[in-house]
Amino acid sequence: MGTRADIAAAGALLVACVAPVFAQENFDALFAAADAHFALFENRPATELYKRALALRPDDFHVLEMAIRAHHDYGLDLVADRDERGARDALNQAGAYAREMEGKFPGRAETYFYLAAMNGSLARFEGGRAKIEIARNVERNSKRAIELNSSFALAHAVLGVFYRELAGLNVLQRTFAKLFFGGVPEGSNDQALRSLERAVELDPQLGFARFELAVTYASLGNARAANENLEIFIKLLPQTSQDKRNQELATQMLQQSNK
Repeated sequence: MGTRADIAAAGALLVACVAPVFAQENFDALFAAADAHFALFENRPATELYKRALALRPDDFHVLEMAIRAHHDYGLDLVADRDERGARDALNQAGAYAREMEGKFPGRAETYFYLAAMNGSLARFEGGRAKIEIARNVERNSKRAIELNSSFALAHAVLGVFYRELAGLNVLQRTFAKLFFGGVPEGSNDQALRSLERAVELDPQLGFARFELAVTYASLGNARAANENLEIFIKLLPQTSQDKRNQELATQMLQQSNK
């Protein structure tokens, strides 16, 4: 398969031409059109087409993976649009697909990465005991993905963000969590940096890891390292609609830092 840009270029015409074929629910046409929309960051129509393709091939790993990715990206689009209800629905559907993947493909590292990532994205809508349980799931599934594939850059990146968020909890928050919910997992900024640096080492083109590494350095007051990673990040080809939003934010962060 080509790059996302290649798929977008090849698929633009396809999107306009295959509508009559959908009446027969032709898998190849559905999946190709879904890929074309996804490559153009048109996540809403991509979710519908991947869902229909999945109905035709429910045991196809790649189709299930793309349904997860499209619903997750669409959910984050809706978070950015401040549509909490729609975002919850899309992210919950992505989570449901991830659990389906766990049942069908329990031996693949990707399964546990998606479980971790979906839990992490849904955590923003939860509080109290639910958020603590989600945190434990993120850690457990990220580590399981790395156990199955130690070079899985995205799993290292998710674990790094997890450690950074834990390190940011203050004493009062930790005491409250321990008193009412049995505590939270341990995490430090050193662990966050190690995991994110490992992710970037494994995949220097992974925008998510590069941006989160920059954010982590910035939170620790290391403006030089943060800016170096931001400058690299804004030059990368965006892989998701969230990458595009983060590149805009990265540009603003650099401008603010250089004032």
